[in-house]
Amino acid sequence: MKRAWENLMRFGAWLGGTFAFLLTGCALVFLLGILLMERASAGSVLQSVWSLVPQGLRLTGFTVSTAAAAVALSFPLAWALAAGIAFLLKPRWLHAARSAVSGVSAIPAVVFGYLSLRYFVPVIPSAWWGVTVTLILMSLMRHTLELTQINEQHYPAVEAAQAMGAYIYETILHTVFPLARRSYLSVALRMMSRCMGEGVAILLVLSAYGGGEDTLVTALMQTAGVTGVPGSARYAILLAALLTALIVLVNAVISFSLEGGRHGKKKAAE
Repeated sequence: MKRAWENLMRFGAWLGGTFAFLLTGCALVFLLGILLMERASAGSVLQSVWSLVPQGLRLTGFTVSTAAAAVALSFPLAWALAAGIAFLLKPRWLHAARSAVSGVSAIPAVVFGYLSLRYFVPVIPSAWWGVTVTLILMSLMRHTLELTQINEQHYPAVEAAQAMGAYIYETILHTVFPLARRSYLSVALRMMSRCMGEGVAILLVLSAYGGGEDTLVTALMQTAGVTGVPGSARYAILLAALLTALIVLVNAVISFSLEGGRHGKKKAAE
């Protein structure tokens, strides 16, 4: 318990330091970009930017919460499908199952956005839930494919458990899950990063609500003039800075989790 608490405190300190570094860097880049592009004084820039921050933070919350909810809801189902493919299917059906999952996961995200707009949005009154359902559709099969690949890795402990007569659920819960938990976390975080970065599919869904709801990506697309009339350059740079900070932070957590796993295995071996 003490070791787990120490690891949690270390991770919290590392995460806070990383976030502070990213936030400072993005703020400096943002301020420099505005000063160079518009030749404004630092005081006027900071005053105008301060009025944009609440909207940017609201979009950040919408982006993170929908992506996190989609991953949290799709992960259990994807993990169950992956476990069934890896441990329950007979060998002659494995290739067909992998091919089916791989084929569906390769469908462009905009197709899932259209399906959601066509079939789900009309019965979902909330823009938040509309986006979340769309992200679940987009991430489920990719999630399943990556988790299947993890479950099919060669684990000597799994072979030993099977040789000792362990049931399938015992092998999965007590052997595979502890060994692969960091890989599972990495897959979930990568999927969350992808969900936060999706644009066109989410824009299709949000356009049906017309209530001013947006993610960082869709708001940036509109502000930059990709899907409408260009908006404020200051707002566009602020959105880009917030999105960059989020993506880099998630990737940093992925790197930390994987490095921690390798470090732990190396230390255990010594």
